[in-house]
Amino acid sequence: MASSSERSALIGSGSVYALASAAPVLSTLFITPLVTRVFSPENYGLIAMTITLYQVGGVLLGFGMSAAITRHALISNSGRPGAAALVITNSVFSFFLAAVAALIVVLSGYEVIPTYTPALFVGACISSAAFASLTGCLALLRADQAVKKFVMFSVVASLGGPLTGLSAVLLVSSSPVTYVFALAVVQTLVAAVAILECLRKGSVVWCLSDQIAAIKFGLPTLPHQIAPSAMVTSLVLIVAVMRGPVPAGQLQIGLLLANGIVVILGALNNAWAPLIYKAEPSERIGLLSRTSWVVSGAIVFLAAIFSASVGVLAPLIAGALAGDDVVHRIAVIGASGGILAVYYLANIHLVFLTGNTTMLALTTPLAALFATGTVVWLTTSLMLPLECIALVLPLYNCLQILSASILRRATGLGAPSLSPLIPNSLFSGAFLVSALLFTVDSWTLWISIGVIALSAGFYNRAILRNTELERHG
Repeated sequence: MASSSERSALIGSGSVYALASAAPVLSTLFITPLVTRVFSPENYGLIAMTITLYQVGGVLLGFGMSAAITRHALISNSGRPGAAALVITNSVFSFFLAAVAALIVVLSGYEVIPTYTPALFVGACISSAAFASLTGCLALLRADQAVKKFVMFSVVASLGGPLTGLSAVLLVSSSPVTYVFALAVVQTLVAAVAILECLRKGSVVWCLSDQIAAIKFGLPTLPHQIAPSAMVTSLVLIVAVMRGPVPAGQLQIGLLLANGIVVILGALNNAWAPLIYKAEPSERIGLLSRTSWVVSGAIVFLAAIFSASVGVLAPLIAGALAGDDVVHRIAVIGASGGILAVYYLANIHLVFLTGNTTMLALTTPLAALFATGTVVWLTTSLMLPLECIALVLPLYNCLQILSASILRRATGLGAPSLSPLIPNSLFSGAFLVSALLFTVDSWTLWISIGVIALSAGFYNRAILRNTELERHG
């Protein structure tokens, strides 16, 4: 099992990274209700479209370079100086392509969507480029293990932009354009400061072969990154057409809550991936096996928190859409996918390590497509209730585990030992089953959570004790 230093490096840094992951959630929970009250429904709809456009555009303009930058800084010949050059190239191309797209729309005078003016599209383009640029900077800070700076830039970009936009609307003009451009300015300034911080810490080494290799590595990861959100969006649209807007809204909120465990796991992965990359080649498989158990223990904790809180959060966030615990059940069923994700990550780390990402452009979209089609077919043909659609997330993750395992074998790097994770996965699943069977106001739920938590605690404590005895024996 992992040593105390390995556990501290992973959980300590991962916990701080979780703050960066929490910032967009806090922005949604606390700032969005203020914005919706300042604007009319029509104007807020324009802002919502802008936010969607820049989030999608930010991913596309990033060319998948974030994963390439972290990997390059840690294991390539040119190291951090070469990665710094990739950050600059990524930023320059992002703003260049965004400027071209904005110029085309402005000169043509074409409204991308009826009532969606070119000015709003220009704001979306600026934010997209800033988003892509900042993502590249954060990838380098992640490699530097500059955890506090990573979190600071993430939080300022996530919270500072909307707060500034809201202030500009109240003080200057209540136009959607005012909000969008205030948002874009703040995000651009944050990206610029982040670039300066990345350059301040070391030299820059330009190498054309590095740039080409990074693009070859990054481009296949674009479909890989987009597929999960496209899967959820497609399901919501399908449900809207087949069952109406209310079930679609319930599904969207439920899946948003279900994704909470994966979001925190992604924060832990910001600390986990560099830890594996920096290890000596002969030690990587052993380190990956040991730290996988640590991550599985963290998921047990997250599953316990989720099971205890989802019964309160679901009706609070869903409001009138909560239904008869429908959103609650969707969230719990969907969250089961999160407890499987550690098996996928443990294998995919080795795939990213070797740089063989080409097949990800095929395997991840196919997994999303198959999971979506299967769930829609089953729920439609068997007339299953709405919450059964949430099975798409565990099914998708199972397919991802299978494909990641196959791709990992192709690397020839060997297999991490993941059997010690199984008990923790069972404990995590038991928490979710309790949350599915019992309501938050039932003593049975709290007794179940307590019993499972004690069992998980004793199990993991026994493993730690035996490991320490073996080390000192």
